[in-house]
Amino acid sequence: MNYSHRRPAGWIRDVLIMIAALALMGAAGYAVARLVEKGRPRRAAFNLEMERALAHAVEASIRVGGEVVEEPAVSDLTVKMQERLEDGLARMSSEALEKHGMRRPADGNLPEVRVLIVDSSTVNAVAFPGNLVVLYSGLVKAMNGPEELAGVLAHEIGHCVANDARNALIREVGLSVLLGASGAGSAGELASEVIRGAVRIRYGRRAEERADEFAVSLLASSDLDPTAYSDALRALAETADDAPEWARYIDVHPPLESRITQAEKRAAGAVHGDELDVDWAAVLAALPSPLNP
Repeated sequence: MNYSHRRPAGWIRDVLIMIAALALMGAAGYAVARLVEKGRPRRAAFNLEMERALAHAVEASIRVGGEVVEEPAVSDLTVKMQERLEDGLARMSSEALEKHGMRRPADGNLPEVRVLIVDSSTVNAVAFPGNLVVLYSGLVKAMNGPEELAGVLAHEIGHCVANDARNALIREVGLSVLLGASGAGSAGELASEVIRGAVRIRYGRRAEERADEFAVSLLASSDLDPTAYSDALRALAETADDAPEWARYIDVHPPLESRITQAEKRAAGAVHGDELDVDWAAVLAALPSPLNP
C-alpha cells in the first residue's frame, strides 16, 4: 500500500493531539491554581509546621512595631488566658475538633495559643494561622471582665482551627506570600503584608456561626463559664452605638441579637466553670488611653 499521501495527514493529526493535550494540562494547572487561591489548598501546601512558623514571624513583626501592651497586669491576663484555653483545646475530643473542621495532628500536639494585646482604640480582633490572635485594646475595654475577653479569644481561635484564617489570608494575600512569610530571608517584610491582609479579612456568615459555636465549646472545655461568650457579644452590642469602629466590624457578621440567642442556647446545658484569677481593674488601668498614650 502506498503511504506517500497519508503520512503528512497523520503527522498533522499527531501534532494537533499533542497541542490539545498540552492545552488540557494547562487548563488543569490553572484550575488547581485557582482552587489554591480561593483558599482550598492541599494540606501539604501549607502544613501545621508552616502555620507555627508564620505565627512566630507575624508576632515578631508586630513586636517590632512597638505597639504590644506589655504592662505586668496585661501580661498576666494574656498568659492566664493562653494557658487556660490551651488546656481546654487539648482536652477537646477528636470528634469535637472534627465537628469544628480540625483534625488532631498525628503527633497529638496542637499549636500553642498565643495572644497579643495591641494599643489601638479600634474594637476588633484578628486571627492568624497557628492560633495567634491579636486583640486591640479598644476591644479589651469593651469587655466587662477577663472571662468575656476569653470568650472572644476562643471565637478567634475557632477561626484558626477551622482554617478560616488561613484560607481567608490565601484569598487576601496569596499562598506564595504565606509560604514566604513562614520561611527565611524576606519573611519580615512578608509578615507585615500578611498582617495588613488579616486586618482586611471579613469572614462569611457560616464561618462566624461555626466560630461562635466553637467559642462556647472551648470555654466549657477550659473550665470557664460558657455564658461568658454571649455576655461578650451583649457587651459589644451595648457599645456599638458609641464606637464607630465597632459598627464597621459587625456589619459583616450575622445579626448580633441572633448570635447572642444562639450562644445562650448552646451554653444552657453546660457546666459553669471557674473565673480567671485576673485583676481586671489593674488591666484596664494599664491600657493606654487617648489622653495618656
